[in-house]
Amino acid sequence: MPGLAHTMRRLLIFFLFVGPVIGVSFGQATPKRVRAELITVDHGLPQGLIWSILQDQQGFLWFATKDGLARYDGYEYRVFRNIPGDTTSLAGNHITALLEDSLGFLWVGTEQDGLHRYDHRTGRFVRIKQDPRLGPLAGIVSIESDTHGDIWVHEYSGGLCVVPNGVAAGPLPALRAAADHYSKLELNALRSMCATPNGDLWLLEQDELSVWARKNDGLVERLRWKVPWPWVEFEHPPGLLRHASAGHMLLVWEKRVVVFDERSVEVADTLELPGLQFRGSELVIDAQDRLWGEGLDKNWFRMDLRTGTTEVIKPELEGGRALPGTGFLAWIMDRTGVVWAGTSGYGLVKYRSSIERFQTFRFQDSPIQHSAIVATDLEGRELLVHEELMALNATEGVLKSIAVIDALDARGLEPSWGVCARDPSGCYWLGGGSQHERDGLYVFDPRTKELLSVPFAPEDEVAAVYPGLGKEVWILSNRPGEKDRNWLTQVDTRTRTTLQRFEFPGPIRSGTYREIACWRFASDSTIWMATGNGVYGLEARTGNWSHYMHDDQDSTSIPGNEVFSLCFDPDEPDKFMWVGTEGKGMARMDLRTGQCDHTITTEQGLPNDVVYGILPDAHNNLWIGTNQGLCRFDPRTGAKKTYTMADGIAGNEFNRYSAEASADGLLYFRRHGGHHLVRSGRLLHRSGPIAHPDHGAEVVE
Repeated sequence: MPGLAHTMRRLLIFFLFVGPVIGVSFGQATPKRVRAELITVDHGLPQGLIWSILQDQQGFLWFATKDGLARYDGYEYRVFRNIPGDTTSLAGNHITALLEDSLGFLWVGTEQDGLHRYDHRTGRFVRIKQDPRLGPLAGIVSIESDTHGDIWVHEYSGGLCVVPNGVAAGPLPALRAAADHYSKLELNALRSMCATPNGDLWLLEQDELSVWARKNDGLVERLRWKVPWPWVEFEHPPGLLRHASAGHMLLVWEKRVVVFDERSVEVADTLELPGLQFRGSELVIDAQDRLWGEGLDKNWFRMDLRTGTTEVIKPELEGGRALPGTGFLAWIMDRTGVVWAGTSGYGLVKYRSSIERFQTFRFQDSPIQHSAIVATDLEGRELLVHEELMALNATEGVLKSIAVIDALDARGLEPSWGVCARDPSGCYWLGGGSQHERDGLYVFDPRTKELLSVPFAPEDEVAAVYPGLGKEVWILSNRPGEKDRNWLTQVDTRTRTTLQRFEFPGPIRSGTYREIACWRFASDSTIWMATGNGVYGLEARTGNWSHYMHDDQDSTSIPGNEVFSLCFDPDEPDKFMWVGTEGKGMARMDLRTGQCDHTITTEQGLPNDVVYGILPDAHNNLWIGTNQGLCRFDPRTGAKKTYTMADGIAGNEFNRYSAEASADGLLYFRRHGGHHLVRSGRLLHRSGPIAHPDHGAEVVE
């Protein structure tokens, strides 16, 4: 089985090398601080002790509490309790275990009042009768359903009960002792159980593990495995945990994990985890094969079973307050990526893991808090923060200024207004000026640390430098006293001579804004520029200009003349381009005619009509930076989702010159006080369930 061997090797490396580090890191490593919410009786929960959590096929979340069963529909909690005299209600309010079977029925276990089945269609509970020989249950720990339709019940005393063929139409059989129905199931203090899709039932007793398969109407034993560790060594009970995507069953016993292959029921590995103490019921493996659990000091740990990476997470409540109490009794990650952890009396901890898709760069003691993002090449291999010229996507992961800033400082110069280009040899081209001279053109060689002045049109003042397609850069310039006249000059970086020079056919400035807010090359080499006077296009081979402006008399013209952002349409980049404006929303523009066939504003779902930046992700969605959050827009369906501070963004207001994509597919957006990184390659979306537990928002993983 090469697949199993490969998976097990990854799991072995992960636990052996990462596991011990985690045990130490809880006390030493700096945890990732994340914002969590505490859901209590003040929000609608009936009680704060949460024994079990389940999300059903319809999307509802169910919480088993000490004082009723709570159902959450994404908006409010409905509480089910005993109604005296009503036999279709719960027989008791202390709920301890939950299960949804293959037909969609909800099975509910209680502390002292037996087992129930809830029918969504009728809204009624059926109290399951008990075999007279069974006697009163000591309380229900967990419920399982196997592929043959049996409902298995684990009670506090360590006994195992069964509702034979409980998942079927017609009258419900009575709950009976498992040994009375399956004579071979004589157990000694059951600790944990789990059913697998192949029909097997895994039972962990105090000192041994057994696996049972169905044969005709009975059960046959597939495995009887002696637990090699004395029970008295451990503070927490052991547990079984399925790693479904790998086809493994994990026997978790505080500091040890035994990995079984579900098909062969053979031991694939025995792993030691020094420094960790947990049980199966206190862990969850999410859809991304990440193992979540509770660590020390109220931290959580998360281990990626595919890559071996480990993180320590410190959930904090509003104001940086620590989580209350110690210990979590139940875990679940719902379909939206929200982690719900049930506490032993303090309510639910709710953590939206989706906020981790946004990484924030903060520069608190530097003027770059308010600076632009500079792409020094068209491919996005290097992105800089202007003023400090600090590399956002440096390969070594260290935020530091490139050496050109020191060379400029030594000459008493400052970089020109927010732009800088790097040629194929690695040299940086930029404008620089001081209080006593006009902005000139400079080139910096990082190997020799030499800053040279490049002869340029003597009448011109350099306003900006932009990267070109090959070994050229483009210089935007104007002349003192003639601010309405601007030129684009193509310079050969090898010979440092002018190749071509073009004068704009009209003015491009608007107040104090940058002359060119966004610079993009089309596949036919046409340069498209967002300006304060509409959109300009230059076909350098012919010298032909295109100029598209807003016209009050033409509903197909671009929505406004102050243009901040441009983005080629992800599906038809050779035909259309999206144009973002200041206060007029955005529109899809035909590159040949300048006509717009789609205009998107707040009336169509944009969070704000100021569109500072537009970038496409790996799945042809558009990400839009606005004054009121970051919006994801699907041009094909029109679906929109806005991310704000509630989703983990440190601030809702973004700004102009704010969006660039790096060569590895990451999207960078600037906001006041810092920058956000969107990991676009991981942002997949699909339709949510009928009853969505996050107010109907789309699923983003």
